[in-house]
Amino acid sequence: DALHAAAAIENKISVIVSYDKDFDGIEGIKRVEP
Repeated sequence: DALHAAAAIENKISVIVSYDKDFDGIEGIKRVEP
């Protein structure tokens, strides 16, 4: 999860599509369920 979040932030991606609720606590990332 941390690697995906870091890559998203580094590449200015603010939305991650996932069922994994661990992404909810990461500032700058919005999780959307598919």
